[in-house]
Amino acid sequence: MNKTILTSICFVFVGLLWGQSDTLNLKIHHLNVPDGFKYNTRQQIEFDLKLPTQFSRKSFYKLFGIDQTGSKDLIIQGFISENGCFQSEIKIPIHFKKVGFYILQDDIEYYFEWEKIPIIEKNLIPYLQPINP
Repeated sequence: MNKTILTSICFVFVGLLWGQSDTLNLKIHHLNVPDGFKYNTRQQIEFDLKLPTQFSRKSFYKLFGIDQTGSKDLIIQGFISENGCFQSEIKIPIHFKKVGFYILQDDIEYYFEWEKIPIIEKNLIPYLQPINP
């Protein structure tokens, strides 16, 4: 008898869910999407940063995303190329408003911060000032 009651309850429950499936089946064209919404959670940023050639030997970098509250999240880290350049195309989450570029070279730290734009091309040589002299 318990099996019969349990089976009946299961059939009723499945029947209720089956009847609601049409109302849960939304199509994308039914959504109210704001103008300019691109359905993308990341933006590709091209970096072309020039540094003095002495930065090519074991200079460590970190690239940060910075949100509107100023909170920083690490996106990528590594070593500067042999020619003293950082050239890369990186997909960055769209909620970041700025990017930060940190360099550690021979125990000296440098930090740069820019608005997030599609191409960041900078000659950093004239602007190199240690953050911990």
